[in-house]
Amino acid sequence: MAARSGEAFRRRIVAQVQAITPPGGHVLELSCGDGSILERLLDAGFEVEGTNFRRDPAASPRVPIRDGVDLTKLPLPFEDGSQQTVLLLDVIEHLPVQAALIGDLARIVRPGGALVLSTPNIQSVRSRLRFLCNGFFRTQRAFVPFDLPPEQAFEFHNYPVHLPTLLWQLRSQGFGAIETTAIGHRFKATLLWLLLWPVIHISTRLKTHSREKYIRRSGASDLVYRALTNRHVLRGDTLIVTARRQAPVGAA
Repeated sequence: MAARSGEAFRRRIVAQVQAITPPGGHVLELSCGDGSILERLLDAGFEVEGTNFRRDPAASPRVPIRDGVDLTKLPLPFEDGSQQTVLLLDVIEHLPVQAALIGDLARIVRPGGALVLSTPNIQSVRSRLRFLCNGFFRTQRAFVPFDLPPEQAFEFHNYPVHLPTLLWQLRSQGFGAIETTAIGHRFKATLLWLLLWPVIHISTRLKTHSREKYIRRSGASDLVYRALTNRHVLRGDTLIVTARRQAPVGAA
């Protein structure tokens, strides 16, 4: 989880939470590791809570962390609508239950609450070119060894997140106001972006607004197009997606 250990990443997540969470609000981070991001949020005046699958020996003693929470075993041990802001940072790419987990997060996030999710960015121009050349996305970690026991496979990025699919999962589960960006820009990525931008723009516009009839019919063409052609997404190593939980249709 190199991204979450970087200073720029930590600052960005704290700023993101401050922008979407009322002062003193509650923040839950799933698989929080040592709790360093929650510790910063605690210092910023938020009420915080974390979970881990197993105890982290480096965990901050200042942060309440519930160990033994397996994100592949759903539902999560939280009441419906109990969470204001949930963080899922560099975690979802390890899990085979992505759609089910997004559904359960929609259950525990209260209407008006938010989800902040980060993951290695396979939509960047560098990742797209790597896939074109050798069939592997750029996921910031080696592919799982074939002699690795299944119970240890969670340590690897076996389930890279396809951004259009993630956007559908969020929208279908009642999340809206979805914002997509990325951090960790590199010089080579910027050069490739400048070189390939016209082709990416035209081909993505045709795909989202003409060739993908179901995306077009559902009114999501602009959402998907903006996400896939975002200059930060095309250049950054780490994808960050923020979404608000919408009130159920017909709710007062």
